[in-house]
Amino acid sequence: MKITGSIMVASVFEIFLGASGILTLLLRFIGPLTVAPTIMMMGLGVVKTGYELAGTHWGIAFGTIGLIILLSECIPTLDINVPCTVKLTGQEKGCVRHDKRKTQIVFHKMFSVIISVCLMWLLCYILTTTGAFPNDKKSYGYQARTDLRDEELKTASWVSFPYPGRYGMPTFNSGLFVAFIAGVITSVIESIGDYYTCARIAGAVPPPASAINRGILVEGIDGILSAAVGLGFGVTSCSQNIGVISLTKVGSRRVVLVAGILMIIFGCFNKFSAFVVTVPDPIIGASFIVLFGVLAAVGASNLQYVDLNSPRNMIVFGLSLFMGLTLPPWTQQNEQIFAEGNENAMQVLLALLGNNMFMACFTALILDNVMPGTDEERGIVLWRELTSEHLEDKGSYSLRTYDLPFGMSKIRSWRWTQYIPFSPTFVNDPLFCFSSPSRDQENRPERNHEDVTIQNDLNRPDDGCTKL
Repeated sequence: MKITGSIMVASVFEIFLGASGILTLLLRFIGPLTVAPTIMMMGLGVVKTGYELAGTHWGIAFGTIGLIILLSECIPTLDINVPCTVKLTGQEKGCVRHDKRKTQIVFHKMFSVIISVCLMWLLCYILTTTGAFPNDKKSYGYQARTDLRDEELKTASWVSFPYPGRYGMPTFNSGLFVAFIAGVITSVIESIGDYYTCARIAGAVPPPASAINRGILVEGIDGILSAAVGLGFGVTSCSQNIGVISLTKVGSRRVVLVAGILMIIFGCFNKFSAFVVTVPDPIIGASFIVLFGVLAAVGASNLQYVDLNSPRNMIVFGLSLFMGLTLPPWTQQNEQIFAEGNENAMQVLLALLGNNMFMACFTALILDNVMPGTDEERGIVLWRELTSEHLEDKGSYSLRTYDLPFGMSKIRSWRWTQYIPFSPTFVNDPLFCFSSPSRDQENRPERNHEDVTIQNDLNRPDDGCTKL
């Protein structure tokens, strides 16, 4: 219980980071040259895990990859004719319009990953029951069997409800707490990269500071809840789910909300969780390769805003990517070098140096802000300056994306919410330091440009925004 207690206290520190607005200061120095290598390391950092799992049976792995690509990208959407709309007129039905309407069938694209995994899972089951896969643990293809974890499925209880204190009262350990603080820092860096990546894939504006503060705050609360019910780890954003958005083209928050409710329900049924665990390793490895490969490509796409002819930018991007790929493996292989000195400090240092995302982000953040370069050269202007004309061309880009699903009219009526770092109306936001239309103005009739300012439309004080 020392682990869970230390996690809960470390999660309080994460809550403080999100609620205090400290991250707002950090976001002022983040540009595409910082985000690109950070996101790329999400994908490149699991290369070893992906090919090790997929390599247990490359036939099953390539079959899974091929199905995902076929369903998500190769098979086109199907257009079918549907009857015209009808209305009731007395006891008779009549057509309102006589022209044919079409609807698109995109089921195979939306569920490409699930369908592919289930089909290959079924194939593995058939090959297992027919004896096509070997029974020898040392033989190639053994890990593709579906009966390797049958014992967990048999012993799992049908229903179990988690509750605080189920495994005893949590206790605190200072050494573990210091190590978990390093984990919180790396988790925050990863989550910021996840937020930017998700917005990039879903076609939304870069997340404002208020949304990032709110996300980190909630992750800290989730960490406390997960530790309270006895889990030996905290909670953070899941990078591979962002790859699913890219493949399925589904980025609706309502879908995520429903998925979360379903996870809560299925989480109470241990048999279901144990059944999912029986998915063969090569299928999991193939999914890793596709999803994290997409993440790496999305990270590289942020470079479109940057002047790639600039030697300065090449140094920043290349060196940060190289540090993220090479320093963490070296650190893990030479831990004895860090054996001397304060134990807690060495744990923090090892956790930071051993995290590829942190190293890539830290290196890029320092170099991009220390080396001389204009905002245009660094890509800051194109990346964050969302003019009225840009919003007209890209209708999906909307600041309303980061509004709460309810109560926004009431929140906007309270002036004090403008000073809360995690409030949607927070004024000290780097995104608002540029000329961009407000949330309320996006759907209004066109007016004179001189009459439209972000401060007037949102009733924000002029001194609440510090320009980059």
